[in-house]
Amino acid sequence: MGQLGKLQDELNAAEKAIELDPKHADAWVNKSHAFVHLGNYPAALDSAEKAIELDPKLAMAWVNKAYFLNIFNKYSDALKRCRESY
Repeated sequence: MGQLGKLQDELNAAEKAIELDPKHADAWVNKSHAFVHLGNYPAALDSAEKAIELDPKLAMAWVNKAYFLNIFNKYSDALKRCRESY
C-alpha cells in the first residue's frame, strides 16, 4: 500500500473514532493530521478548530491550527495562536 493509501487509512480511522465518540478531541487532531497530508488544508484547519473547541488545553490542536494558518499566509494569526496555546 502506498503513502496515499496509508493516509486514507489514517483518515478513515479518525473518522471511525469520531463516529464512536464525537467529543474525542485527539481523534479530531488525527483527522486534521490526515487532511493536511492529503493536501486538504481547509478541512485540516476545521478539524483542528473542532479539537480546540472540545479540549482547549490540547496543545497539538493549537500547534496544528497555527501550522495551517501559516500555510494560509496568516503569519500574525499563527503566532498569536501559538502564544495562546501556552
